[in-house]
Amino acid sequence: LLAVFLLCTQLRICQAAGASKPGGAGHALLFDDHVLLKTDFKNFPSTALTFEAWISTSDFCHSGTIMSYAKNSRAKEESQRIADYNHFVIFDPRNLLACHDYEYIDLVPDISGESCHAAYSQGPKGSATTANFVERGGDWHHLAVTWDSKEDGLTNIYMDGLLMASAVTHRTDPLVPDGAFMLGGEQDCFGGCTDPNQGFHGKMDEVRIWRTA
Repeated sequence: LLAVFLLCTQLRICQAAGASKPGGAGHALLFDDHVLLKTDFKNFPSTALTFEAWISTSDFCHSGTIMSYAKNSRAKEESQRIADYNHFVIFDPRNLLACHDYEYIDLVPDISGESCHAAYSQGPKGSATTANFVERGGDWHHLAVTWDSKEDGLTNIYMDGLLMASAVTHRTDPLVPDGAFMLGGEQDCFGGCTDPNQGFHGKMDEVRIWRTA
């Protein structure tokens, strides 16, 4: 199985690749309770990030994880270790969330607004729903997520080019290098400890990472 996976060291590199579309190579990455993992990701974006991919899924049953990037945490407190493993997570295509350094991605009830979901739902233009990428027919949709430390941790979620949700998260610490990057699963320890209920079931294509928002 093949897909385009680009880490843009300079903006012009991805510009040269042109507009993306699913299935251009005749192949896509297929996920069915398994993951792709790269550890020791030395040149991961630091202060701004864009993640984009074409997504096809008809899975209404799992809160699947599109991608996760984890620190190799040495924290003594469990809460900090969890946040470090959630260094950056794109979670649940039924109601997509993009989260940086949160202990809780979602929390019900969340009276004090501790979770990543609360940053979207309780913001100035808040809504409990963000974007739904799940289709019974498995239609392809383009996903893009941006995060910018210089904009007070502003995180945007786009579906097929349309802005669907935003959150000013106040999470501005740089993303660290040498982390574990995973497609299709959420890491509860560095590079592993995935939960089958949080695995992505579907296809991805044209996965790209940029160092700009």
